[in-house]
Amino acid sequence: MPQRPRAMSGAEHPKDDALLRVITDALPVGIAYVDQDKIYRFANQRFAAAYGVSPAEILGKHADDFIWRDAMVLGDPFFEAAYHGQAVDFTHPARHADGRLLTVRTFLRPDFTADGAVLGFYVCSINMTS
Repeated sequence: MPQRPRAMSGAEHPKDDALLRVITDALPVGIAYVDQDKIYRFANQRFAAAYGVSPAEILGKHADDFIWRDAMVLGDPFFEAAYHGQAVDFTHPARHADGRLLTVRTFLRPDFTADGAVLGFYVCSINMTS
């Protein structure tokens, strides 16, 4: 079985981390990683901008610390499903930090250990507003 990538380490491979940041910031999607305690361990520029903050301001924060309450109420059942090992896709309204009302498609993918435990999940959100 291939070894699971070491998520969000920072110190071991700074060049790899810098490349990951360049790639994810260039993509037209919001990308994040949330651990089992709802702490954000990674966020790209687009994901952070939706909440009016920088990626550095999200790292290490609990979801409740920066995601609007109405968004958390809507997202909590999907988060729980991801924490239970389910891949989840859902479309939802979202208010951008600049005030725009968007239609967003979000994909949550669990992050499993080699023995099947869920460590957290990956987030990919795409603006579907026409």
